[in-house]
Amino acid sequence: MASLFVVLIVLANVVSLFLVRALKRVRDQAVSMALGARWWQRALPGLAEGLLIGVIAGVIGLLLSIVLSAWLMHWSALAGKLPLLDWRVAMYALLLVVGATLVIGFAPMLALDARRLIEYLAARRLETRGQGHLRSALVMLQVAISTALLIASLFVLRSLITLQQTNLGFDSSRYLVAQLDFSQVLKKPDFNAPLGILDTLRHAVNTVPGVAGASFSTKVPFDGISMSTNAHIANATQADPVSLTTVADDYFQIMGMKQLLGRPFSAYPSGQQNVVMVNRAFVNKYMGAQGMPIDEDMRIEGQIYRIAGVVSDIRADDPAQPPVPYVYFRYPAQAGPYLEMTIASTGAHATSALAHAVSAALHRTMPQLPDADVTPMSVSLQGYYASRKTIAKTLGIAGLVALLVVVLGIYAALAYDVALRRQTHAIWMALGARPAHVVGWSVRRGVTLVALGLILGSAAGVYAMRFLQRYLYAMTLRDALLVLLVVGILLLVAVISALVSSRSVYRLEVAELLHEL
Repeated sequence: MASLFVVLIVLANVVSLFLVRALKRVRDQAVSMALGARWWQRALPGLAEGLLIGVIAGVIGLLLSIVLSAWLMHWSALAGKLPLLDWRVAMYALLLVVGATLVIGFAPMLALDARRLIEYLAARRLETRGQGHLRSALVMLQVAISTALLIASLFVLRSLITLQQTNLGFDSSRYLVAQLDFSQVLKKPDFNAPLGILDTLRHAVNTVPGVAGASFSTKVPFDGISMSTNAHIANATQADPVSLTTVADDYFQIMGMKQLLGRPFSAYPSGQQNVVMVNRAFVNKYMGAQGMPIDEDMRIEGQIYRIAGVVSDIRADDPAQPPVPYVYFRYPAQAGPYLEMTIASTGAHATSALAHAVSAALHRTMPQLPDADVTPMSVSLQGYYASRKTIAKTLGIAGLVALLVVVLGIYAALAYDVALRRQTHAIWMALGARPAHVVGWSVRRGVTLVALGLILGSAAGVYAMRFLQRYLYAMTLRDALLVLLVVGILLLVAVISALVSSRSVYRLEVAELLHEL
């Protein structure tokens, strides 16, 4: 969608530029028509120019697309999975560009009317009021689209930065995750791994230099696994939805989750499985008006469990969503042959070297265990961010390209407008107007066109937020300043473009221009 908007801006710019070129050629075309040239002979210069521009622009665009595709894939999850360029798409885009420039270059020739030949030859102002309005409308269209793209890209980028700074309840960069499959070792998929085997593996990993501790669970944050059910709390008649996971006794300590209330699992006899922990989100949602849930009974899937305590929250499923109610079983309750080992590093970051060392230690300790896939937990989190980063970068690149094209479009349109009104400006200056006043009028005209485009673009950008809702996070009224930033940037561009394009006013030869009237 963003690329389509950029194409629309470019087409509007090309139409505006070719319209200017066609207006400058009207007298030449009229002379050719008076000398008996056929329509195809008169159209050849425009077609040749359109073909040349289309081919050169298409080749440059293909080269840029390869560079940008390589850059985007390098910073996304698609690196090495897709080709840098699909030649079928490339040829289609090249033919589309060449065809569009040919049509745009040829179309103005069809507008010449042989019955107005004398008017064309004698005319000094070749642009009609309708053509002037068309050029103004094209400028406003370019500004509106670029404004919408810039607003959308800044909103998504701002949301991504805010999301990455959100407190998850733990530092994902310190942890490694190992996926353990005991189904082949135990021979029966419904068996749980004995605690003795887990203790052996834990001891082996803890002896690896750089490891602060390790624990087990059936789920780790951001692994994409969702286990939930309905639980009957105390004497409640209605079941409430909760998320489930099974953890070892030291899991909360390894993850840095605080024991807020009650007793830890280790306070109960080994093997006692009818106790569970709940998190703060569980208490806030289901027990707020009933007091603390310590020692309350809970029925889950037909079995009765006692709530032993309350632990702090972590965002284990979606960083963009608040913590959900969780129930933590004590291992091996509700477990199975597939476990996740969470390894905390002593340093600030869990490195790939540490991951290889942990994997080797697991293999040495239990060679019959399938090779564990040991990866940093932050990899899963970055995978979650990958789509948001890709959207932000795509919109950002599209917005910057659109801004560059708009700068060129505004400058070209205003420069032509100043050139078209040279004689009018000469009359004003002959009547006593200073060049600065003439320049001020040109600047006001340019800023007015851009302001109208900004109003339309700002409304479109804010409306587009409803389609990007899944990529927005924690937006506040302060983020509305981003809209003002975009408006300020484009207004500054308009003022600079108007000043630069109007500098020729200071070089007007008033007497010579008045003599031409």
